[in-house]
Amino acid sequence: MYQFTSPRVSRRRLSWPALATLAVTMLTGCAACQRGPAVDWDSPRMREIERVWRSLEDAYDKGDERNPDLPKVQYEEHLQSVDRLFRTRLSDQNLCELAVSPKLPPVPEDQNTFAYAMLTFMVKELVQSGGRRCLVDLLAKRCPGRIHGSETVEFYLAFHGERLKDPILVLGEAYAKCRVPEARHALVASVRRGFAGLGIRGKDDAVFVENAMQWYKKEKGHLVVNASYPTNETVPGGISLTDSYEKDPGLFDHPSPSREPLFKKMAVPPGGPKNGGEDPGP
Repeated sequence: MYQFTSPRVSRRRLSWPALATLAVTMLTGCAACQRGPAVDWDSPRMREIERVWRSLEDAYDKGDERNPDLPKVQYEEHLQSVDRLFRTRLSDQNLCELAVSPKLPPVPEDQNTFAYAMLTFMVKELVQSGGRRCLVDLLAKRCPGRIHGSETVEFYLAFHGERLKDPILVLGEAYAKCRVPEARHALVASVRRGFAGLGIRGKDDAVFVENAMQWYKKEKGHLVVNASYPTNETVPGGISLTDSYEKDPGLFDHPSPSREPLFKKMAVPPGGPKNGGEDPGP
């Protein structure tokens, strides 16, 4: 699991003014958001990161041309090298700066771009570090639908968000703050995918999102994330990222029985439910 590095305090004896400054820093917010120089999307550092990222992409593309049957493991290794590049060049503070920057780029349709790679990396790092506030700020402005391979944003939050309390609720929090039409649409789409077939309704998108979040709060005690959910992106019968609620609302209200849901009810232990356990759903 990816983690942010923690700021360290020198072991040298600190003067009282230095101690006072340190105390104020710790009390006024996340210490990780107080260190390092500012960075923005058009800064020299980001241009250099993009240059190195492009060289990694070019090297991979050339290798792919020489060997079109390149094993998936090598593709995963390439993605990991990109993540290492971003992680070593950008601090957690930098990610928050990029998330709130007015120069934040729109989510590109082409996923093979630097902007898409950076936006999805930011989501991954903030999810896995538990950086909820910055994550909500980011998704409220830019919400990439697919984060890693076939893992959509709703699955990535629910499955990898161990450091976030009720991570799926981040989608509702981001939607409440969102004023960007494209981001609102992406957030609603992620909620409708994730909560499809559960009988949740709403007179409009805002009401649907609110009802979905309330349903989860009520039912979460006996729900588990379904690890097979990403197969909806690769097999017939699922609701994939390319499916449109506007084109076919019934697909979300009454999905195919073969579709994998985002959440499943906990399995009943041998001998029947114990300690308030629930019967498994369909």
